[in-house]
Amino acid sequence: MEASIVELRTKMREITHAIFRGETVTILSHGKAIGTLQPITPPKSSSKKVKDHPFFNLQAGEDLPAVSEVMAELRKGRYAL
Repeated sequence: MEASIVELRTKMREITHAIFRGETVTILSHGKAIGTLQPITPPKSSSKKVKDHPFFNLQAGEDLPAVSEVMAELRKGRYAL
C-alpha cells in the first residue's frame, strides 16, 4: 500500500488496518518514497488445526474425565482450599 503524507493524516484508520493485516505501507512525498511503515510482528496465521486442541475428541475414551470436570479444574481459583 502507498500513502502520501496528507493521506496519513486523513486516512490513518485505513492505514492502521492495513498494517494490522500485515501489509507494508510506503510513505510518499511529492510522489517519491521517503519511508515505510510495517508491522512489528507478522500477522497471526490461523494454521492451528482444531484436532490439535487438547479438548478435541475428549469424550472419545471411556477412561477420560468429563469435559465439565476438566473445565472445573481449569477454572478453579488461584488458591485451592
